[in-house]
Amino acid sequence: MTLSIGPLRPDEAPDFCALFQRVFAVSLTLDAWRWKYQQGPRLGSVSLVARDAQGVLRGHVGALVFPGVCAGRALPMAQVCDVMVDPEARGGVDHGGVYGRLMAELQRELARSYPGAFAYGFAGIRPYKLGARMGLYRAVQPSRMGLVQFPHAAGIGGGAMSTARWPWAWSARAVPWHHPALGRLWQRLGPISPGPRVQRTPAYLQWRYAGHLQHPYQAWLLRRWGRAQGWVATRWMPDGSLCLVDSLLPAGVTARQAAEVLAPAVASTMPAAALSIASWDIATEASARLEPIMGCEVRVDRWHSDHLKPHFHPGDTDVF
Repeated sequence: MTLSIGPLRPDEAPDFCALFQRVFAVSLTLDAWRWKYQQGPRLGSVSLVARDAQGVLRGHVGALVFPGVCAGRALPMAQVCDVMVDPEARGGVDHGGVYGRLMAELQRELARSYPGAFAYGFAGIRPYKLGARMGLYRAVQPSRMGLVQFPHAAGIGGGAMSTARWPWAWSARAVPWHHPALGRLWQRLGPISPGPRVQRTPAYLQWRYAGHLQHPYQAWLLRRWGRAQGWVATRWMPDGSLCLVDSLLPAGVTARQAAEVLAPAVASTMPAAALSIASWDIATEASARLEPIMGCEVRVDRWHSDHLKPHFHPGDTDVF
């Protein structure tokens, strides 16, 4: 099959959605495509396709490029996503195949338009092994969803944490996404992030969570003695658990501790006493047996140095 590689044209967006349906068996609307590739506080986006001789889309790779920060300095963050090849065009899994050619063109485009960007993505074990074998991916964070249960969450008094170091002064409160404390916390905690991360500015939170077209998300302020110390973003999952999809926490605060603060506040809004809270940052015996989602650095013109270690959350993906 003869294929050419080039940017996706705006009039081809319906064809992109059709390819998405063929590859992933999941429908994607044009509104969702626009939200994902054209809206929000981004630096830009890249959308490359492979076309056959008749102009039919046979493959795609994309990248969403956001303002990022690492140890106080600006750093473009490029989330590689929607890597897909039509089943009819799958063949070689080397650099000369559709996948290899698309990834090579993505590397060139990111290096040209966003020099020095930290590119990252998320893959299952099989796609990760393919990308790693081709020198495209390297693992930086194997992620497994751990679940902590609160059988009597409604009875946890006043947001008290079970760990002695965490007194009853901690509490959680649901707030709207435009709450000014969220922006102030980013200004205080975001720039000192030791590893690369997308800037969680008010504009980003409005786009990513408040304006999401499919899933509702809730922002929670974590407070100590009434003063905001951090925030978490949650989403109810189909299995009934509450997922911590994102967070901005002060140094030394773990996801499990945040869950303990959050549990009584959530339980007070629901009729059932039992509550399960899940997070990539909660490790359990059961989660250790799960196959991980591989958070990867995607090579652009070079690998970043080993000390640039991101800390990913489910909200860094485009599926949670």
